[in-house]
Amino acid sequence: MPATNIRPLPPGEGRGEGLHLQRSLLILLCVTIALSSAAARAAAGPSPVEVEAKVDRATITVGDRLTYTLLVRHRPDYKVRLPAAGAGLEAFEIKDHQELPPEKLPDGRIQEGRVYVLSTFTTGDYVLAPLAVPYAGPGGKSGEVKTAEIKIRVRSILPADAKDIRDIHGPAEIPVSRARLIKFGLVVLGVAGLAAGWLIWRRRKLRPKVEETALLPPYQQARRDLDELANGPLLNSGQIKEFYVRLSDILRTYLGRRYRISALVETSSELFEALRQAGVETEILGLVTELFESGDLVKFAKHFPSGTETREHLEGAYHLLEITRENPELVPVAEAVA
Repeated sequence: MPATNIRPLPPGEGRGEGLHLQRSLLILLCVTIALSSAAARAAAGPSPVEVEAKVDRATITVGDRLTYTLLVRHRPDYKVRLPAAGAGLEAFEIKDHQELPPEKLPDGRIQEGRVYVLSTFTTGDYVLAPLAVPYAGPGGKSGEVKTAEIKIRVRSILPADAKDIRDIHGPAEIPVSRARLIKFGLVVLGVAGLAAGWLIWRRRKLRPKVEETALLPPYQQARRDLDELANGPLLNSGQIKEFYVRLSDILRTYLGRRYRISALVETSSELFEALRQAGVETEILGLVTELFESGDLVKFAKHFPSGTETREHLEGAYHLLEITRENPELVPVAEAVA
């Protein structure tokens, strides 16, 4: 037979080359799929609604100020609702608060949000839980997007090797004589009697005013109360928190009588839901939400609004009365707290 250069492959050599080829094809397929997915996402454009929460630093010492920013980006044909002012920040003291005006981005979406300046004097590890932002889009689309969880560490300002503060000594016993106890008891009884008499006198004195107030229709009563608040001493004397407490009471009493709902004992969210179930229009609900959220921020989050903000809130309260005004039968004040 003629000689040839053909030689048999060593055992396993052909199989190894086949496996290598299969792995190469598999890698090529995965890369192709990834590139196709990226191209599809790029062709689809940015997400219709995105939310982002961030802080300028994750570690602070007690008393330091921390900037927390909440941003929402959405297409113009989508409507979003930001969380209530101060939501999720109850562990911190809000030193300042700013609403970011809507801004049009290069990709056509709208960006809006809030910026908070926070502080605390309590050390430890804090977690800002995710916040939900509901949205509504064209064609009945609706849903919500959530922020990511944020961890913040608050450290002590004392050096690590500082000695512990000594415990407070227990109270020292003070000898008390029997005669001193008797005198003290008589003084307490006298003060209690005077206080009880003063309360009874004051209740009788104020009773005719309550009856007179109940005779006024809701709109007229609220207008008179707002006029007294606007011309009163609270703003001029810097009693901002007391001003917003009184403004909230006036609006709650008016809304309770106007829409026959319980308003004085409800939380803000419960009041909004009661108004919604009463068929209140969306424009009115939005104004009520803005006024009460601003007031809650002052009353509970120690926010100090500017004079311009306070004047805008007062004007908003007057506007609320005008757009909800009616001429119903007289409704006693007692119905507002029933």
